[in-house]
Amino acid sequence: MAGLPMQASGSHGHDGDRKPEVAEFLVGQRATSGRQHVGRVSAPEHLSVSASGVRFGALAWGDPDAPLALLVHGYPDTAWTWRHLGPYPAERGWRAVAPFTRGYGPTDLAPDDSYLIADQAADLLALSNARARRE
Repeated sequence: MAGLPMQASGSHGHDGDRKPEVAEFLVGQRATSGRQHVGRVSAPEHLSVSASGVRFGALAWGDPDAPLALLVHGYPDTAWTWRHLGPYPAERGWRAVAPFTRGYGPTDLAPDDSYLIADQAADLLALSNARARRE
């Protein structure tokens, strides 16, 4: 996660024995835009998108019309890996989308039983293109 500044919200001093939550460090102060929050982190929107002949489930944060930032998990993680960082780019003007890659529910299994990195890359390109077609 190089390049993401780490900042605590509120006071930078010690607040008794209170230790800042991970989310405080990763996303800064809580947004107050009316979005639903879980603790200090925005709850994600749940998406379902068809691309590459696969139905993908995804988590998303931010304005649907903002530029796309795909947040991709690896094995053995899931899209939920991004639950603390997803709001960070969203609060800075990006549409952060974390798809569950092929074979990870709620996404379909690979139609051809292929889980090669080339297939994963093609899926990401197809997801990006599906977004472009929507616009």
